[in-house]
Amino acid sequence: MQCDASTKCESGCAGGKCKLDCNNANTALCEQTCAHGACDIKCTAMNCESSCLGGHCTNFKCTAGENCTQNCGLNCTNMRCKAKECDQTCTKGNCKMYCESGSDMCIMSCPGGNCLLHCDGTKCKRDCSGGGCEMSGSGKEVTTPRPTISAITKPSGNAPGPMSAALALFVPGIAYILSVYEY
Repeated sequence: MQCDASTKCESGCAGGKCKLDCNNANTALCEQTCAHGACDIKCTAMNCESSCLGGHCTNFKCTAGENCTQNCGLNCTNMRCKAKECDQTCTKGNCKMYCESGSDMCIMSCPGGNCLLHCDGTKCKRDCSGGGCEMSGSGKEVTTPRPTISAITKPSGNAPGPMSAALALFVPGIAYILSVYEY
């Protein structure tokens, strides 16, 4: 699924193994959600919010003008980010995250453990509360709190977009239906 809108793109994949591509650098916000994982996710908008909820996304890239937020359930082996601020999270672990040079601030979190947190950005704030992580790269580690992003550069509010909200209701229903009809 490709989105080239100029203001806001929302794309979602309920079944997995989709290609989500938001490739207009002038798009203000792009929200991408892959519910069951194994998707290719690429975003080049001004602000990107991309999620691979089911995990196993091997091609997960964000090159944004301002902010990239990437969330993976588990086992995303090629999470790449280049933006003013990159925020990468691997909830259940076993991810390989790369915050590339040219990024001002890289916030990387692996609560599930066993991740590669490679930071070549100017500043790095890494957390591996799950343990067993490898930290590498040329970026400078900082301990200061998350920087405050002005309302001008980041859309206001933390509520999920309509597509994310619809998927949150749709996916559990499909999972229930599939579990009832298992052989």
